[in-house]
Amino acid sequence: MNALSVDAGIPASTFVIIVKGGQQPQGSWVHPLLAVNLAMWCSPDFGVKVSQWVLDWMSGKTQRTSAPCYLRRYEKNRMKIPSDKFSMLTETTLEVVGPLEIAGYTLPDNMGLDISAGLLFCRYLREKGIDTDSFDTYQHEYENGKVVEAKLYPIALIGDFRRFLREVWLPLRAPGYFKKRDPKALSYLPKPLSPPDEEAA
Repeated sequence: MNALSVDAGIPASTFVIIVKGGQQPQGSWVHPLLAVNLAMWCSPDFGVKVSQWVLDWMSGKTQRTSAPCYLRRYEKNRMKIPSDKFSMLTETTLEVVGPLEIAGYTLPDNMGLDISAGLLFCRYLREKGIDTDSFDTYQHEYENGKVVEAKLYPIALIGDFRRFLREVWLPLRAPGYFKKRDPKALSYLPKPLSPPDEEAA
């Protein structure tokens, strides 16, 4: 390791990094050149496979990991939202999906929490005397090519929605929503549930 450290100009202490504890992904990272030597020590066949992987990785041949389905759907639809409107997909991506991703949780492909939040927010608005049937719509595209009419919400209501999301949907509905669809998400919920000033502290 000392020879590699001198040759690469990197401290030997950074050749192996171990991550454990907390909610982030666990595991060990080994410098690619050291990985080849360790793999050869395990077995010649394994050494050949690791050498090929390192060569592919260093030459850029390995495939990039695709963005999660929810984020791909967001990207497919975001330019359809006029600047004087907002969508459930955009706001749930920013307020829920993003914080969950940062915490280490990725929504399964079949999860549409924007639908759940939208249905409940419309009910909330109707209880306040707002006619949600009068809202404009846009053609919302899914990954599989399916297209549905989705509501466009007036930008004047964005503060109401964020308050609703943080004070109603996340604390009262999200636990049941995730428990039914993907219980492992429950351990990641406290991060987006924290009030903004508490996260900053």
